[in-house]
Amino acid sequence: MGPFCPLSMTPVPDTPPLELPKGVTLEQMLHQLERQLVESTLRRCHYHKDRAAKELGLGRSTLFKKLREWGVSQEED
Repeated sequence: MGPFCPLSMTPVPDTPPLELPKGVTLEQMLHQLERQLVESTLRRCHYHKDRAAKELGLGRSTLFKKLREWGVSQEED
């Protein structure tokens, strides 16, 4: 049986073991993954930040704070 998806607790297909690239810390990789997921969700939600926050399981203010910290443009408002 493969690893479990923490959100649904259902098995996910077997995947190769993950390894951090040389010189990259777990914290750096998690920040990068978080930003990629937030940005892809925003695009999928056509930059409707309330909807994106809900899909991500984040509070609206938390999403706005992350975007501000990352310097992500607010032009798509």
